[in-house]
This record gives sequence, C-alpha cells and structure tokens, in this order.
Amino acid sequence: MGEIKFIYESVLESEGRAYADVKKILQENGIPAKAMYHIMLAISEAFTNALIHGNNYDSAKKIEIRLNVNPDTISADVIDEGLCDLKALKNRKPSISTDEGGRGIDLIEKMADELEVRKSKDTGGMQVSMKFYRDKYENKKGHFVYRR
Repeated sequence: MGEIKFIYESVLESEGRAYADVKKILQENGIPAKAMYHIMLAISEAFTNALIHGNNYDSAKKIEIRLNVNPDTISADVIDEGLCDLKALKNRKPSISTDEGGRGIDLIEKMADELEVRKSKDTGGMQVSMKFYRDKYENKKGHFVYRR
C-alpha cells in the first residue's frame, strides 16, 4: 500500500474525523485490535498536540496525517503549520501522571517503536514521525499476542 494523506482544518471537529479515517485504513489492512489501539492512541495524541500547541486552533492552518501500511511496518506522520519550538520540547520537564497536560509526547514514545520529532521541510511546523513494527503481533490460535 502506498502512502495515504489526509489534511484537516485545525478545528476541534477534525479530531473525530481524523480518528475515523485512520481507523478505517488500519481495519482495511487487517491490523489486529491491540496494534490498532497503540497506533490510534499515538496518532490521536500527536494530532491533538498539533491542533492545540502547533496550530492553536487556527482554522486557516492545516494538520496533515501521512499513513503508510507495509508488510513489516506501519508509519505515520502528523504535521502541523505552527512555529515548531523543538527547543521547548527538548527542555520540558518530565510529565507526572497527575499533570493536566504534557504527557502526550511521553505517551506517543511509549506506544511507538520509533519516534522522531523535527521541523517539517514542507510546512515549517512540527512533524511527529512514528513507526510501529508489525512483527510484535503474532497470531497464535486465532489470538494476537503483543510482544515488546
């Protein structure tokens, strides 16, 4: 399967549409439920961060999701059009489970097998690139088992 691109306005309603679009692609490609949970959680967090912190709910700015499902990996990029303050991201304090915010990037890091955050060459905003390895999920008598 080649790369699929989705582009959304930076409005609250786009979160639900993005979630449904990505879920549909994963289901069409037979991604098991446990893997889908990890992937959807990471993409959803990245999208929310792009919406709130990157684009500041500015409907004139877009959020792009690039999704690529291969036999070995699933990769996703979430790209905003914000100011891309990588220094602030690197200098942030570790999140605490009771914090109201600031846990998103930690959660993405736990869900994804690979994570890279960089300035997008296309938009100048933040690009969160995630990769998930399909071999962590193997079929045993009809059940998918997660291996970390």
